[in-house]
Amino acid sequence: AEKIVTANPAYVVECTAYVATGNPCKDGTYPVAGESVAGMKEWLGRRCRLYYCNNEDGSQGQLIGEYTFHDTGFGHDPDGDGIGSIQDGSRIDLFMDSYDEAIQWGVKKIYLEFLD
Repeated sequence: AEKIVTANPAYVVECTAYVATGNPCKDGTYPVAGESVAGMKEWLGRRCRLYYCNNEDGSQGQLIGEYTFHDTGFGHDPDGDGIGSIQDGSRIDLFMDSYDEAIQWGVKKIYLEFLD
Protein backbone atom coordinates (compact mmCIF):
# COMPACT_ATOMS: atom_id res chain seq x y z
CA ALA A 1 0.00 0.00 0.00
CA GLU A 2 1.25 3.44 -0.89
CA LYS A 3 1.48 5.89 1.98
CA ILE A 4 -0.32 9.19 1.45
CA VAL A 5 2.01 12.12 2.06
CA THR A 6 0.30 14.86 4.04
CA ALA A 7 1.33 18.38 4.97
CA ASN A 8 1.04 17.78 8.72
CA PRO A 9 2.01 14.77 10.80
CA ALA A 10 -0.85 12.33 11.23
CA TYR A 11 -1.15 9.94 14.14
CA VAL A 12 -3.24 6.89 14.92
CA VAL A 13 -6.25 7.05 17.23
CA GLU A 14 -9.20 4.75 17.79
CA CYS A 15 -12.42 5.98 16.21
CA THR A 16 -15.91 5.03 17.33
CA ALA A 17 -19.21 6.47 16.11
CA TYR A 18 -22.18 8.17 17.76
CA VAL A 19 -25.68 9.29 16.77
CA ALA A 20 -27.95 12.21 17.61
CA THR A 21 -29.13 12.55 21.19
CA GLY A 22 -31.31 15.58 20.48
CA ASN A 23 -28.82 17.77 22.33
CA PRO A 24 -26.48 20.29 20.72
CA CYS A 25 -22.74 19.71 20.55
CA LYS A 26 -20.40 21.34 23.04
CA ASP A 27 -19.92 24.29 20.63
CA GLY A 28 -23.70 24.92 20.47
CA THR A 29 -24.24 23.52 16.95
CA TYR A 30 -26.07 20.30 16.14
CA PRO A 31 -23.94 17.45 14.75
CA VAL A 32 -23.87 16.77 11.01
CA ALA A 33 -22.85 13.44 9.46
CA GLY A 34 -19.72 13.79 7.35
CA GLU A 35 -18.71 16.96 9.21
CA SER A 36 -18.87 16.56 13.00
CA VAL A 37 -16.46 14.71 15.26
CA ALA A 38 -16.04 14.63 19.04
CA GLY A 39 -12.66 14.72 20.74
CA MET A 40 -10.65 16.32 23.53
CA LYS A 41 -12.03 19.64 24.76
CA GLU A 42 -8.74 21.27 23.68
CA TRP A 43 -9.53 20.25 20.08
CA LEU A 44 -12.96 21.96 20.00
CA GLY A 45 -13.27 24.04 16.81
CA ARG A 46 -10.20 22.51 15.13
CA ARG A 47 -10.40 21.05 11.62
CA CYS A 48 -8.90 17.71 10.70
CA ARG A 49 -8.57 15.08 8.00
CA LEU A 50 -9.24 11.46 8.82
CA TYR A 51 -7.65 8.56 6.93
CA TYR A 52 -8.16 4.82 7.17
CA CYS A 53 -5.35 2.83 8.75
CA ASN A 54 -4.36 -0.09 6.51
CA ASN A 55 -4.87 -3.36 8.36
CA GLU A 56 -2.04 -5.18 6.59
CA ASP A 57 0.84 -2.93 7.60
CA GLY A 58 -0.62 -0.09 9.68
CA SER A 59 0.23 2.51 7.05
CA GLN A 60 -1.91 5.54 6.32
CA GLY A 61 -4.62 4.67 3.81
CA GLN A 62 -7.49 6.27 1.94
CA LEU A 63 -8.94 9.64 2.99
CA ILE A 64 -12.21 9.37 4.92
CA GLY A 65 -12.91 13.12 4.89
CA GLU A 66 -12.43 16.50 6.53
CA TYR A 67 -14.18 17.14 9.83
CA THR A 68 -14.51 19.73 12.59
CA PHE A 69 -14.37 18.99 16.30
CA HIS A 70 -17.83 20.28 17.28
CA ASP A 71 -18.20 18.11 20.33
CA THR A 72 -16.36 16.58 23.26
CA GLY A 73 -16.97 13.27 24.94
CA PHE A 74 -15.76 10.81 27.52
CA GLY A 75 -15.05 7.43 25.90
CA HIS A 76 -13.92 4.38 27.86
CA ASP A 77 -12.02 4.44 31.15
CA PRO A 78 -10.35 1.02 31.32
CA ASP A 79 -7.92 1.94 34.11
CA GLY A 80 -10.57 3.67 36.24
CA ASP A 81 -8.64 6.94 36.64
CA GLY A 82 -11.67 9.08 35.74
CA ILE A 83 -10.18 10.20 32.41
CA GLY A 84 -11.92 8.73 29.38
CA SER A 85 -10.27 7.73 26.12
CA ILE A 86 -11.83 10.68 24.27
CA GLN A 87 -10.69 13.08 26.98
CA ASP A 88 -7.10 11.84 26.81
CA GLY A 89 -6.89 12.06 23.01
CA SER A 90 -6.55 8.33 22.28
CA ARG A 91 -10.05 8.07 20.77
CA ILE A 92 -12.40 10.23 18.72
CA ASP A 93 -16.12 9.81 18.03
CA LEU A 94 -17.44 10.31 14.49
CA PHE A 95 -21.06 11.45 14.09
CA MET A 96 -23.28 9.18 11.98
CA ASP A 97 -26.87 9.59 10.74
CA SER A 98 -28.16 6.29 12.10
CA TYR A 99 -27.60 3.79 14.87
CA ASP A 100 -27.11 1.04 12.26
CA GLU A 101 -24.32 3.05 10.56
CA ALA A 102 -22.64 3.62 13.93
CA ILE A 103 -22.81 -0.07 14.84
CA GLN A 104 -21.51 -1.05 11.40
CA TRP A 105 -18.58 1.39 11.81
CA GLY A 106 -17.63 -0.23 15.13
CA VAL A 107 -14.14 0.71 16.32
CA LYS A 108 -11.44 1.49 13.77
CA LYS A 109 -7.88 2.66 14.01
CA ILE A 110 -7.57 5.79 11.88
CA TYR A 111 -5.02 8.47 11.15
CA LEU A 112 -5.90 11.96 12.39
CA GLU A 113 -4.25 14.99 10.80
CA PHE A 114 -4.96 18.51 12.08
CA LEU A 115 -5.38 21.19 9.43
CA ASP A 116 -4.71 24.18 11.71
